[in-house]
Amino acid sequence: MAMQGQQADIKALTLPSIRQLFQQLEKKALKENTWQSESNVIKGLFFLVENQELLEPDLIKLLEIIPASQLSLWTISNLNFIHSTPGLEAKANFFASIQRNPDSPSIVKTLINQLSTL
Repeated sequence: MAMQGQQADIKALTLPSIRQLFQQLEKKALKENTWQSESNVIKGLFFLVENQELLEPDLIKLLEIIPASQLSLWTISNLNFIHSTPGLEAKANFFASIQRNPDSPSIVKTLINQLSTL
């Protein structure tokens, strides 16, 4: 029940407030560098973007600056909420760049291959 209330609150935010909240979470995520775990900051970013699809490309841009070796399977596998056309295009390009990157862990590449066939 609490999540429904939070979803309603997030969906009611104005565009400037949404962008400001995303930027705050983005700064905290970059500062903490917690991409290999299920941190509350990453969960918060995902929850925000899941409820405000206009942020989907912004989330992918953020993930693109993180070295592929620092991205966890949890982070990659939890991008399934992205559904908008701009978000899906950005995600496809992001996955392709990881696949081309020789520094990307093979397990991440394997997961991306599996996700791409779904």
